[in-house]
Amino acid sequence: MRNLHSPPCSYKLRSTVRFASDGTSGVLLDTSTGRFYTLTAVGVAVCDCLSSRNSISDIIAFVQATFHADDHQIRCDIDAFLESLLSRNLCDVE
Repeated sequence: MRNLHSPPCSYKLRSTVRFASDGTSGVLLDTSTGRFYTLTAVGVAVCDCLSSRNSISDIIAFVQATFHADDHQIRCDIDAFLESLLSRNLCDVE
């Protein structure tokens, strides 16, 4: 697994990915493959951040403020989620 925390970079959804949510759940559609991916509330929060090209630190801070969860658990969950998006070619690192 790559180190998502260094060097400082930002993440964004690819231009072929569409994101829709109702605030608590959501979906991603990869228009290049036609595949849909369902999102939890945390996934929605992360994807909201990705649409603004936030750094990993910004994403973690936003999720912590929103969900008031354990810092270590949030970092692990976000790392795993971003790694999943990257492996499916749904987001890019800049």
